[in-house]
Amino acid sequence: MYEKEVKRYCRRAGNLLTCDQVQRNIFNRIIRESVQNCTQESPSMTWPEIEGLLGSPEDAARQFIDNLPPGTTEKWAHARKIRHRVILFAVCLTILLLVGCIAALWASNGLFIIETETTIVYQQPGDPIPTPVPLE
Repeated sequence: MYEKEVKRYCRRAGNLLTCDQVQRNIFNRIIRESVQNCTQESPSMTWPEIEGLLGSPEDAARQFIDNLPPGTTEKWAHARKIRHRVILFAVCLTILLLVGCIAALWASNGLFIIETETTIVYQQPGDPIPTPVPLE
């Protein structure tokens, strides 16, 4: 019934959660079930009344984090820090490779010379095997 409002509420609260996607999905499911229970008990409830029962998204996110086992948020913060460092390293490496390619093109004036050796084989009439002729 209030799908857009619930999605907006969960998105605002989800931005405040410092947890992984699995825990965010659990949080969203809890909020959706709470809203369903409210609308089943009293179908005439409006969204502001339901939001008043749930509390602000900040309060809901804080209560959810407080109910998690100790050390969980530190573990997520550490994993997030590592993930950010890996992404930063990948971006820096990509930029470094691009700068190297641009420097190589600039130093060679945009030209790359590729040297190849070619062997031309002429076949005379009556020769069973073609005879290679070296280039001079």
